Amino acid sequence: DVCSSEFTAPPKEIRHKMLTGRLCRDDFITNDDVSNICRAYWKRTSELDSNPIQSLCKWMTKLESSDQYSVFRAQNGELVLSLKDYKSVSVGFTSPWQLSKLRLSAEAVGLDSPHKVSTGGYELYTIIIHDPLTMRGVPVAFMLTNDQSARPLELWLSEMNKLAGPFKHITTDDSRVEFRAIQDAFEGSVKIHLCLWHVARAWSQKIRQIVRVADKEETLKMQEQARNSLHDIMYESEMRQANLLIVEFRQEWSTRFPEFADYIEDNYIGSEERRKKWMKAYRTGTFYAAMDTNNFVESWHNTLKNTFLGKHYKLRPDRVVYLLSQVVISYFEKEELQTQVQVGRLTRGQIADILRQREVRSMDDEIIQRHAIRLDGKYCVKS
Repeated sequence: DVCSSEFTAPPKEIRHKMLTGRLCRDDFITNDDVSNICRAYWKRTSELDSNPIQSLCKWMTKLESSDQYSVFRAQNGELVLSLKDYKSVSVGFTSPWQLSKLRLSAEAVGLDSPHKVSTGGYELYTIIIHDPLTMRGVPVAFMLTNDQSARPLELWLSEMNKLAGPFKHITTDDSRVEFRAIQDAFEGSVKIHLCLWHVARAWSQKIRQIVRVADKEETLKMQEQARNSLHDIMYESEMRQANLLIVEFRQEWSTRFPEFADYIEDNYIGSEERRKKWMKAYRTGTFYAAMDTNNFVESWHNTLKNTFLGKHYKLRPDRVVYLLSQVVISYFEKEELQTQVQVGRLTRGQIADILRQREVRSMDDEIIQRHAIRLDGKYCVKS
């Protein structure tokens, strides 16, 4: 935001121009003027054609040819070289810098879609990695689609896996479209991790609906007991103890609130395949970049909406491509460079990381060997 007073001529100068007859409209710049100029510049640079789909096609060609981006196009559920009409359009892209970041962190990524970004029924999907340098979630690939089925997402994930994979762990919320797309794209070769925060929110809503008695205080007490029981199962890292907690949960709640017990059984603990997606016991001894929740994804969503979109929600799809490719990617590249040379204010995570590095440097070899373990060909430090 720019203050118009920075551009408006000082009162003394205006009076002088009034006396000399040289006063003009440009001496009175308002906030609306600045906003209109910015809007016109944005429109001129982002809309390569008055037709949104033609503009989108031109953007894909531009990114692919001049900027050396890796570009994805699909229509009606099939990969295509060019888009023909508005129906079932899907486009994706990743810059050379993003691709290099993804190749380093492809083992564990996050996947999600922020809402209300584009017009025309388009959804924006983003692949996120945890950047160990900036300690933040970094977007490394984008896809826009107005096809609400799982097919375009499946095709895009398959193409990204060929470019930068292999993917091993994908953290997502319990979206049916994302869930099916991942299963179809990788046929079981990728482990799906549900965001633990979304899981806990889902069962908390069900607890408030079902776990109720006449007395209000007793209701709150039992609801808290139910949440704690499920929380203990979720975060128990030892498999044998986690299974015992499941047995105890079934015995207790199947008699107290059968409807609630059936809901948890059907959706969370009824099969091992389902339990693998949210119980920490199944993640022990596996490298997945500590993506237990979608925090890194939500951080990216907040940055996108608060820093870049502001009040301008639901942009034309070509404007979204312009914003992501010409503004957002440069922002994250610059942030990485600033972190490398330690310019600007450090985040709490970066400060904590520096303090941990100092602590490690002060340890002798024997202590370090007790804390370090080798997993999947990499050294990990016990927390």
